Amino acid sequence: MNRFLHDIMTAQFKLNQVSGVDMISFDNSVGCIMPEIKVYGKSVRSGVPSKDQPVELTSFEGNLKIKDLNLKVVSSLSIPLLRHIDKTGDVFDTNKGEIIKTVEEVIIDGVNVYATSVVTSGNYPYLSLTGGFTAATGDYGFYEILSTHFITQRATTPGSIYLMSGYPVITPWDTSLNTTSKVNSWFKSQFESGTPVKIIYPLKVPVTVAVENTDIIQPDGYGQICVSGNMDDIQIEAKYLIHT
Repeated sequence: MNRFLHDIMTAQFKLNQVSGVDMISFDNSVGCIMPEIKVYGKSVRSGVPSKDQPVELTSFEGNLKIKDLNLKVVSSLSIPLLRHIDKTGDVFDTNKGEIIKTVEEVIIDGVNVYATSVVTSGNYPYLSLTGGFTAATGDYGFYEILSTHFITQRATTPGSIYLMSGYPVITPWDTSLNTTSKVNSWFKSQFESGTPVKIIYPLKVPVTVAVENTDIIQPDGYGQICVSGNMDDIQIEAKYLIHT
């Protein structure tokens, strides 16, 4: 854009940005254009997992509603599953009709995703899960991963999982699971029993996923953007240009 056009747009419009949790409001009374609405993901594990008592992982999905001054819904759309782990997460951009996926969930079934190597450190072995696994971001991290069966902690801690060189590493609960064959058989048995081992981790390379039917209608005057679903405390962000 040349300087002349830039100066004209700068003179005619003012950019406002609002953000909040679950609900944000905006004032459309002077005529505005809303070029951006973003909803951020969230993932939780409500409890401490163990070998015999896994804890399910839950990620956010729900609905976005635009309301007018009288809190009447003028526009509504579905929010696909959005995950988040540590300091990174999926972002749903309604105006672009896309999700920027920076986090992924994978099931370790011992066949398609599996342990490939084992190293013994002290009394406990630890195993790398590189088989059938898409590389994670970062080289080394304790907290950038969630699992249904393992606590997030460094190697040599029994029943732990963490990231090393872009791949998950696990330390089993006892020294008897000291080969890839034994651990993969355990993964397979968990999968077949209906309690598969799952992990959520940050992707090394983000993926863009197109989402259909994301058009929204803006109310005249004051409005609200509300998000609801299977969990609370969901981060929302919106930018809008006000005609001056």
